[in-house]
Amino acid sequence: MSIIDQLHGIKAFREKKSEAEMVKSRLSLARARAEESRRRQALEAQQAHARDEELRLYRDLCARLVRPRDITRVQEDVIALQAVTREHQQQLVGAEKAHLQARDMFDDAFRHYRHATNAREKFEELMRREARQLLREAERREESELEEMSGNLRDRLDFEGQDHG
Repeated sequence: MSIIDQLHGIKAFREKKSEAEMVKSRLSLARARAEESRRRQALEAQQAHARDEELRLYRDLCARLVRPRDITRVQEDVIALQAVTREHQQQLVGAEKAHLQARDMFDDAFRHYRHATNAREKFEELMRREARQLLREAERREESELEEMSGNLRDRLDFEGQDHG
């Protein structure tokens, strides 16, 4: 195996490796995107639940005669609902950050893959140019040898023609 073939093998290996990294990061990106979507839906569901529950609690207070501790209990329940909503918001923010990070990693992996592919393609183009150049040189040598042989043959025929003449 020549050095050229070894270099080509290295270039192809690097391309395959960067392609595998790109596929891996694409999968991570899809997972992060799905998690962000799931967290967004969970937050929206929690916000709707908290809004409905808060309305129900206050309607219940307004529908009857209440004591101060009933009002306090409702306020505590509303605070608890708000805390759950904030937790969902924080989880969404975390999922959004993870999604952005996964996107950046995918973009980096894609750039590395394109770079490796370009390097391999450029190397292959250089190999093709070199092969064409070698072929042209071989054809020139062959033509030169044929011309030389033809010239030698003519000289010989001329020489033999002079001997007989």
